[in-house]
Amino acid sequence: MPEKNLGRVTISHKGLWANNTRYEKLDVVSYDSSSYIAIASNIDVSPLDISKWKVFVPGFSNILDNTLAGADGATGATGPRGPTGDKGATGDEGLRGSQGLQGPRGQRGDVFEVNNDVTNFGNVATGRLFNQKYQLENIGGVLTLHKIMHYSD
Repeated sequence: MPEKNLGRVTISHKGLWANNTRYEKLDVVSYDSSSYIAIASNIDVSPLDISKWKVFVPGFSNILDNTLAGADGATGATGPRGPTGDKGATGDEGLRGSQGLQGPRGQRGDVFEVNNDVTNFGNVATGRLFNQKYQLENIGGVLTLHKIMHYSD
């Protein structure tokens, strides 16, 4: 019995139609919400060109994927909370805030009181601070306070 080459006899779904793609006779593509079947080999020919394509199933773009789209279903329940993610990077420093209000005036502290009857010898003065006797000395602009251990009034 003689053999005869029938060529391709089954359809082949190629997914979404794409530019610059070669399609053979019996290739099926999805395009503009419908499925089209190639009736001749072509490259970069839109499925809307009736010399190369025929409508295979109008209004069903994914007929061969068994993914016919129906109406959207209701929103499902919220899933469980996921694990805590890694700590993110430290953000930029914020703007400086405005100056706060001035606080209340504090209590008066002890004051170094210079004895009126003690002679001031240049950079040294004696007096009382915290009810103790001290000597205040100015050396080169630096004030130094010395507690006097033995001092008689």
